[in-house]
Amino acid sequence: MKPSSRIVNRLTTAAVVTALTSLAGVLISVLVWDPAEEHVPLIGRQAPGFSLDRIGGPGNVTTAQFAGHPIIINFWASWCDVCRSEFVLLDGALERYREKGLVVLGVLAHDTKERGYDFLRQTGVDWLNGVDVDARTTIAYGVRGLPQTVFVAPDGHVSAVHFGELDDTALERYIEEMTGTGE
Repeated sequence: MKPSSRIVNRLTTAAVVTALTSLAGVLISVLVWDPAEEHVPLIGRQAPGFSLDRIGGPGNVTTAQFAGHPIIINFWASWCDVCRSEFVLLDGALERYREKGLVVLGVLAHDTKERGYDFLRQTGVDWLNGVDVDARTTIAYGVRGLPQTVFVAPDGHVSAVHFGELDDTALERYIEEMTGTGE
């Protein structure tokens, strides 16, 4: 074997080993990454205020109109399949905790008002929803993907942020933390 062939073989082997090592590192980080454990700068801070054009009715949806209430802010889109099942969970929570002042506000992100309106008609939810046309609210809340849900305590600070689809257990835990009704 010529010296140049040996060098090419060694370089090829080194390139393959490097690529496989890099791929293994990425796979390991994806498998062990838990976004719930990631530091979220918004938690513990005052929730950013917003005023959005209301979907399906006149006026705006604002956080200011619900000051002093526990608020669930759900970021969603009509093309998001898991948002539909999550709406069922949120609607149930609203029914259970409405008498305690719970408010659910929806923020339509990365979508059109018309498609959002059709989605809301199909789901039949009765909480207020606004459209984030310029993505300012989505950016202010650090939305990384849809759905994303933010829990705001009655004093206005963010108590929790959930990335992805909620389940009953997580939703109840977040509501208890937000309202101070947990153990």
